[in-house]
Amino acid sequence: MINVQIVLKEGMLHKCSATGHAGFAKKGKDIVCASVTILLRTSIETFAKNDLLELQTKSFGRGDLFFCVWTKDASKEAQIILKYMADFLQNGFQRLCTEYPKCVSLDILAEV
Repeated sequence: MINVQIVLKEGMLHKCSATGHAGFAKKGKDIVCASVTILLRTSIETFAKNDLLELQTKSFGRGDLFFCVWTKDASKEAQIILKYMADFLQNGFQRLCTEYPKCVSLDILAEV
């Protein structure tokens, strides 16, 4: 099972991690793993290309990815991006949890 954790700060995306393997199909053929990977990598690439955001990523190997993102300043544009991406990732992972409940779990936490 892939365990996904999204951490929000003031309604904005702050951290996201995914660990584990879906086990839906064999390596290289697993559509659930591919879906999780696409959601996370697209988010990371989007953040990396934005000059308003700071990004830190870590991966300890296959089946393990973490990122933390925050605004370089308190610009409204950066906050909008982080709120939108929080919704985007929540919707994407909730959909995967609904369709593949034995393969993906999701925890959403609010950081104070």
